[in-house]
Amino acid sequence: MNSTLKKIASQRVIVVLLAVVLILSAFNTYLIFSGTQSANRTNIVNYDFVLSKEGDNYNLKDVLTGYVSQLSGDASTALNRALSQGNSVYLNPGIYTLTANVQITNKLNAKIAGDGATLVGSGEKIVISGDDYTTSQYALISGLTLINVTVHVENSFATTIQNCKFINSTIGIEFAN
Repeated sequence: MNSTLKKIASQRVIVVLLAVVLILSAFNTYLIFSGTQSANRTNIVNYDFVLSKEGDNYNLKDVLTGYVSQLSGDASTALNRALSQGNSVYLNPGIYTLTANVQITNKLNAKIAGDGATLVGSGEKIVISGDDYTTSQYALISGLTLINVTVHVENSFATTIQNCKFINSTIGIEFAN
């Protein structure tokens, strides 16, 4: 009888240990997936500029200094200014009109991203290019709705275009070398 009790007790210990391992494994999986989701959330602090539209004007905020430039006209001017002075622009939700191409030239880790932002053009392009692939790498276009706008990638390495909608674009993404 004594050996039977020891056998039952040892089986219970094994079951408890397996249950603990299973719970820890499930918790670890939860942490991995929640970490992945939080990594995909937008954090405006990770951008050089934030663009928003207020009436007919565009407000371009330098995240580092807090300085806000008010620009009239179109979003092309604001985006090109931001990308000439920094590497990344976050677009607040809204509708942004392009009347000229947006140039991302010879930039490493350039980003144009938004959540609920719509770029409206009449055949304009977001041009990601470099003198060669070593000067233009790891560009990111993310979270935008592009209406009649093309993303043109030329001599750029590892460009990522994600979570974008292309509407009424004859050519959505164009690659050249």
